[in-house]
Amino acid sequence: MIPIDDLLSEQTRIRDESVDAILRDRKSVIRELIPLIDPANREKYSDETRCAAAYLLGELRAVEAVPFLSEALADPPGRKFGSDGSRYDVPVFSALVKIGRPAVPAMIKNVETSDDLKLRKNSLDVLNHVLGGKRRLLELLARLNARATDPDAARHIGEARSWCQSHYKEDEEPLY
Repeated sequence: MIPIDDLLSEQTRIRDESVDAILRDRKSVIRELIPLIDPANREKYSDETRCAAAYLLGELRAVEAVPFLSEALADPPGRKFGSDGSRYDVPVFSALVKIGRPAVPAMIKNVETSDDLKLRKNSLDVLNHVLGGKRRLLELLARLNARATDPDAARHIGEARSWCQSHYKEDEEPLY
């Protein structure tokens, strides 16, 4: 049982022990959720289970899950955009967006190194949301292109820039 009531204690030691217990529970939950979304285990679990796990990892802002969520973007479980608005729609994308900036390096790696076009585009969608829009995404891609030494990475970045130019619409400055 999570010791929430202990947070009300007058004693610092009891409050601190409660906080530590809650954090241990969080870490334990995350450790148990990660295998459910790991693409290596796709055949073991239903899409519904995988969606729920991805959703929870996003709600928990589980940075530890980024490598698995990043890989799951290649073939994510769940409905596509434009469905009924369930919290389990596009759960891998949503989880990575909720995790935010800690997910950016994995998305960059996908864009630069993956030969999977769907994975690269899904990673660009995450970056577009996390960075705050098309302009900032294009700025990032320009910086990545300037430092790229690998010809395949440079090609992938160039393709990403072209896709962003035509795919994302932005008429005003980013919100933040």
